[in-house]
Amino acid sequence: MKQVHVIVPGQPVGKGRPRFGNGRAYTPAKTRHYEKRIADAAYVEMAEMEPAETPVKLVILAQF
Repeated sequence: MKQVHVIVPGQPVGKGRPRFGNGRAYTPAKTRHYEKRIADAAYVEMAEMEPAETPVKLVILAQF
């Protein structure tokens, strides 16, 4: 089984609640930016991998 470690440096950021304005819901900027940091770090680690054909196990460790 192949293991991939994705490290996102810095303080973990909790998922912000959606905000509402102008008849729309939107994600707070702080949440959007942190989600992008996670996605970018994961992309770097998994860019060369083939898509999984079996179930995947995900373990998250957030250190404060």
